[in-house]
Amino acid sequence: QKKNLSKVKDLINKRTFKSPFDKKVLQGEDLLNSSLEFAISGMEKYLEIEKGIAPRYVLCHNRLSSQHIVEDENNFYFINFDHAQVDTPAVDLAIFLKEFATNKEDAKSLLKDYESEFKLNTIEKKLVSLNLSMPKEALFLIKSYYTLKSKKEVSFLNKLERELFLLEDFQSLRNDLWETKTLVRSKVPVRKVKNKNKVSNKISKVKT
Repeated sequence: QKKNLSKVKDLINKRTFKSPFDKKVLQGEDLLNSSLEFAISGMEKYLEIEKGIAPRYVLCHNRLSSQHIVEDENNFYFINFDHAQVDTPAVDLAIFLKEFATNKEDAKSLLKDYESEFKLNTIEKKLVSLNLSMPKEALFLIKSYYTLKSKKEVSFLNKLERELFLLEDFQSLRNDLWETKTLVRSKVPVRKVKNKNKVSNKISKVKT
């Protein structure tokens, strides 16, 4: 990924006239690289210490977004599980926070709501941290922008600006989750949901 980003930078620097998107990529280069380094370094430690085995596994949607939510008068429901797979809940949690939180305070609040029903252990918090740090959405946008022949400049620029803002704004939350103790395996009790509407109501507030 870092090599691809470097190639994009070389391409941009060869341009006499740079687009607003070009300039935003150059502006966010250091942030993207540092986030990648954090995620890769942390994942290497996780693989070394935990052998890549998560404390628990659940069915993850993998594409949580407002486009994959329907609602009725009482609740919200996720749909379109075409890309679902069994994985650590940290994967969906990170996707959910990036999609529905507008800043780190929103993210902390949503995470607190989740933990009121399903407590995360130390390892899972670190995995959420690593997934929050991985800038795959921003990198996908950049790749698409420079490979598509036809694109909407404003749309791509707005999306990249949002991804870079969240990536930077989430850094303190990411660091807090990572520094929760040394990696030590521990069991996570499965707890029955007491209030199904709690997180759903939070989604509604963020969407509006």
